[in-house]
Amino acid sequence: MSELNWGETLWDQWDRVQEHTDNGLEFTKKCQEFVRDRIKLEIEYAKSLRGLKKRYKLKNAEDDSANSHGAKTSIKESVRNLSRRSNTSLDDQNFSTVKAYNVFLGQLELIARDHEIVAEGLQEKVAERLKVIHKETTNNRKNLCNTATQLQHEYKEWQVVLDRNQLKYEKAAKEADAASQAFARVNEDMNATKAQVEKSRSQMNYRQDLMEKSKGDYIIAVETTNNNQHEYYHQRWPG
Repeated sequence: MSELNWGETLWDQWDRVQEHTDNGLEFTKKCQEFVRDRIKLEIEYAKSLRGLKKRYKLKNAEDDSANSHGAKTSIKESVRNLSRRSNTSLDDQNFSTVKAYNVFLGQLELIARDHEIVAEGLQEKVAERLKVIHKETTNNRKNLCNTATQLQHEYKEWQVVLDRNQLKYEKAAKEADAASQAFARVNEDMNATKAQVEKSRSQMNYRQDLMEKSKGDYIIAVETTNNNQHEYYHQRWPG
């Protein structure tokens, strides 16, 4: 935002307020999109980790996912599982390197679950809240902008009435002054008839009456505009 000089700061900055609030909505929308994409990446990464684990799992390796959930097998089931494996496979599973490898693969499940938890937390605590905030803010801004537009329209109407009454008073004052000068000339003219003097006097009084009426209307318009402006800025304008 460029710096304003002293004179510019006296004017209403409604356009700048609209721009500022619009930028705020754009920022909220960008945050929504960021969280949405982050959730998508977390879910995809968890899925990829599980796929990686499945692809590289040893043929006769024990299912660590069941163990991680505290699943228990009976002695008969254990014997039955052992009978399915060859002695060589059983020996391979006992190597420390193979055990470490299986543990490493098992950790992928935990890491994947952690990323799912992050995604769930972002969805429940951030994404949903941002959606509500953006909707409420958009509706509030729309309503406030409509109110402000209506107030600005009324403000312009007050100013039009004030300007019209001012021009009418200024015109009436000039015509009254011209009528007064015309009467003074006729009244001082020795050749002017009494009828001419009375006609000029009547015209002068008529113009004076019009000026006083226009002056009264202008004073009322000024007072009304001042009162409306005070209410406009201190009471009716959305805060």
